[in-house]
Amino acid sequence: LSQARIVEIALIQRGPAGSDLDENLRENLRLIDEAGERSPDFICLNELSTTPYFPRNPKVDYTSHALPLDSKAIQTVCKRAQHLRCYIVYPFYEILSDSGETLNSVILISPEGSLVQGHLPDGRETGRFSKTHLASTPKTNVDEHDFFSPGEGFPVFDTPKARVGLLVCYDRRFPEGWRTLALQGAEIIFMVADVPDWIPSPTATAEEMFHIELRTRALENLFFVAGCNKAGIEHIGDVETRFFGRSCIIDPYGGLLAEAPSDEPTILYATLD
Repeated sequence: LSQARIVEIALIQRGPAGSDLDENLRENLRLIDEAGERSPDFICLNELSTTPYFPRNPKVDYTSHALPLDSKAIQTVCKRAQHLRCYIVYPFYEILSDSGETLNSVILISPEGSLVQGHLPDGRETGRFSKTHLASTPKTNVDEHDFFSPGEGFPVFDTPKARVGLLVCYDRRFPEGWRTLALQGAEIIFMVADVPDWIPSPTATAEEMFHIELRTRALENLFFVAGCNKAGIEHIGDVETRFFGRSCIIDPYGGLLAEAPSDEPTILYATLD
């Protein structure tokens, strides 16, 4: 992986998702096809792309929406990656068939339509990254520990294009995860997110902090960062949440290569050298 490479990436900043699993899948596939028209090497969607961000309303049960890794829905996305001959970073709500545990997961699908196997720092193989730092933010009425089990660590995924790391939303707040990926030689970090519009401190909104966090992590570790967030207003039962978008692609010097708007679904592209 030491030779110079040109890598084309596309981030799909989705709008609000609904409660219909099949409709969410159809919309994901439509957007993947649209992004694929420009023949990127990687296409990435935002966190929990198969469902709304349901932890915002603990009164609504979405357990039946969790997908096993071998589900027909995941196989359909794998076939689309094979058709488009690109990698797809696919976040979804996962259920483990053996234990029944639910995870906030991301998989990397290869142009051959198979899962890229990642390697954890201790050498074990894994076919997913699952959110490791689960958010507990009383101001937003969210405690993800009620919905997910934490992941097992921070794997890297080798491809001919780049060594890739994956993170999910609240993981971005903890520099140790990023550093673990850097020490394993990661070159591009896809950070998928559903960050709501909230005010974590009296002097800064989450939206204001979003780019600062990601640009700092890129500069600290000298890798590319692709942050893919949701945009728009989503309803879960009687709870309404605004997601502020602003997906971005950042170079290893902390420079902003591309930025999406705040409130509009869009596809963001960039060329990484």
